[in-house]
Amino acid sequence: MQVSESAATSLNLELISYLCKLSNNGNESALEQDDINTSASIRGQMLESQGVLVGLRITERLLTREPLFSGSPTDVCRFIGNNLWKAMFSKRIDSIKMSDNVFHFRDKGHRWLEGFPKADELMTNNGESAAKSDSIGRKDVLKYIIGVLKGSTHLLYNGQPVSIRANCTADGDTHFVLSFNSG
Repeated sequence: MQVSESAATSLNLELISYLCKLSNNGNESALEQDDINTSASIRGQMLESQGVLVGLRITERLLTREPLFSGSPTDVCRFIGNNLWKAMFSKRIDSIKMSDNVFHFRDKGHRWLEGFPKADELMTNNGESAAKSDSIGRKDVLKYIIGVLKGSTHLLYNGQPVSIRANCTADGDTHFVLSFNSG
């Protein structure tokens, strides 16, 4: 069964937008106390935790088609870069580089981030008005995708900790760093 890429993208971005609105509505008391960092933190936690659930479910579904899976960091990243990325974004990751169990994923022109301003206005504008905004920004989308990756790696790497970071460059590249080093 094929799902339209634009429909899946719209659904995920609508979910991210809903979670951003929900976090803003539920934290008005924190905003009145000038605690903008708390509001942004709660928003990020909501996005990431929902992403974890999505990542777990998609990975479970994809693993039913995978005959054998060893669970090594290399296999985990290969699975994410090929299978998970294809299922979520209708393409494979553009490049994967490895150094000492730290994997660098690069996605050129990530489709979910198209149309957002280069600078993330939500987190950098002047204080309260930016935090109360119901609009979503690049950081919100990245938090959600980090959650998806955390959910996937939790299942694929037998619950062992994996550190995941993401950022966007000025030229439109998105970088994800997965560190399988313990400690």
